[in-house]
This record gives sequence, structure tokens and C-alpha cells, in this order.
Amino acid sequence: MDTKAFINIYTFIYTVIRIGNEFVNASLAGDVSRMVRLRCQVSVDCRNRKWGFTALMASAGNGHLHAVRYLVTCGANLNIQDPIGWTALMLAARSNHLDVVEFLVQCGADTKRKNRLNQSVYGFGNRREVAAAVERGLKQRLSIIQARKASNTIYKPVIDWNEDDVVNWLKKKGMGQYEKVFRDNLINGDMLLDIDADDLNELECFQQLSPEDRQRLSMEIASVRYGVYPNN
Repeated sequence: MDTKAFINIYTFIYTVIRIGNEFVNASLAGDVSRMVRLRCQVSVDCRNRKWGFTALMASAGNGHLHAVRYLVTCGANLNIQDPIGWTALMLAARSNHLDVVEFLVQCGADTKRKNRLNQSVYGFGNRREVAAAVERGLKQRLSIIQARKASNTIYKPVIDWNEDDVVNWLKKKGMGQYEKVFRDNLINGDMLLDIDADDLNELECFQQLSPEDRQRLSMEIASVRYGVYPNN
């Protein structure tokens, strides 16, 4: 391998690691706007070098529910473990972030997984409160599964939506008149999650939307990003 090729590879690896660290740090701070800007450049399950944490672990441990919702919507692995076996669920429980515990369990986090010290989620924080939050999450998970079975609905994560799915979502929100804008720009679910208010106001392709519709669309995308409409 010549020197130039080696330098290019080293630069690429260094850049990936640096952006991954920035992504996890943004998650640690609950800075979702920064996370949205960085996500397309890294794997959602990338780890920072210092602790081996993923972004989901960082945001869950600090109780940033909006960031957790965004990462889950983006397909983050709920049960991935750090080098000593901690999961996002355990980290949330340790700091008694009960809303995060409940949400992660509702979304399918494994309540039986243990770390290297043989501890599960039930061994952290205020144990009675954590157990109650886990129970609520399990009940909600069961309720969602039963509702989908009753309606014969096959759930498709937003990040896996194709262009037709995005257009169908637009029409449900009463903005089907902008179908051509989205189709012309090949906007799928993955891209939809990265569109923010600045994009809607600055990118030329969105200028044909009225200011009111741009504001409304920004709010609807934010709702999808945070999992408010998980079945839409």
C-alpha cells in the first residue's frame, strides 16, 4: 500500500470515529437537532471510544426521552450492551428515569438481560418504582401487539418506509398536493427523518409549499421523528 492510500484510509477511519463520538455526545446532551444532522453520516449504533456507549445508551442514561424516541424511530438496537454488559434500559433504570424505562420496555427492550455482575434492570434505581415502570411498559407492549393483530396491521418502521409509504403518510395528513415534490426528490422514510425546519425553509425544492404548510409539515415530521405516530 502506498503512502497516499494509507493516509486516505487513516483519514477516513479517523473521520468516522470523530463523527461517531460527536453523535454519541449529542445524544448524551439530548441535542436532537445535532443528532439529526449527524445521523446520516454514521451508524445509529456507533459507539464512542471513551465508554463504548451507543447513542441510545447515552441518551437513556441521562433521561433524554425525546432523543431516545428519535433513536428508536431510527432503528437503534435496544438490547446492545457495552463492554461490561450494560444496556440502555439498565442505564435508564440506574438513574431512575422511569419514563425512559417504560418507553424502552414498551418498544421491546429485554428485561431479562444481565450485565457481567449478573444484574438485570430490576437491580437498579428505586427497585419498586423501576419494577412498576417495567410492568407498565410490558402492558403497553402487549396492548400494541393485540391492537395490531385485531386490525390485521403489519407495522413498518418509519426508517423502512419507501417513497409510496411517505406519500401515503402525506395524504393522511392532508398534504397530498405536495406528492410531486416528495417523489421528485426521492424522499423515503430514512430521508424524512432528517428533514428539519431549516431544510423546509431553505431548500429550493420546498419553496413551493406555503409558509403555513412548511410549518405544519415540520411539526408532523417532528411527531414521526419522536414516535408520536408509530402506526402512521
